[in-house]
Amino acid sequence: MNKLTAAAAVTAAASLGAMGIASAASDDGNGTASHRVLHLTDRQAQDAEIGAPNPDTVLGLRFVGTDDLFDGSQLVGQLGRSCEAVGDLAQQGVRFQCIVTVALDDIITAQALPTFTPDGLVDFEAAITGGTGTYRHARGVVEVDQETDTESRLTIDLR
Repeated sequence: MNKLTAAAAVTAAASLGAMGIASAASDDGNGTASHRVLHLTDRQAQDAEIGAPNPDTVLGLRFVGTDDLFDGSQLVGQLGRSCEAVGDLAQQGVRFQCIVTVALDDIITAQALPTFTPDGLVDFEAAITGGTGTYRHARGVVEVDQETDTESRLTIDLR
């Protein structure tokens, strides 16, 4: 796995977390989510690579870290992320299982199975899987568009 692919994995994992902010904004106070589309920016703050347990494969390689989430220039939250290599696609890249926890007033979770090629991140959608408290009914989909190795634009469609 080359450095560009590794950076794409970190950025995509970070991007998943911003889905939670959109979910939080969609709650109408009665636990019922309304349809809403938000556009957020995710910026990598901290990250680490944890090597694969077997040097002969990328399987088990992990990326973990924390990111800052912005609505325009306003910082609106942070998230924790973890992605683990679960599929070696040879020349086509690596598939990762990514989970994210967004800490706002309560917790929001999201998950995806993106593919990273030697050219970088392949466009993907991720599922908002739930949350706690105010965000317990969070559901929806997010499209991730990688701008740089450390910043992504998100289109979040909540239902």
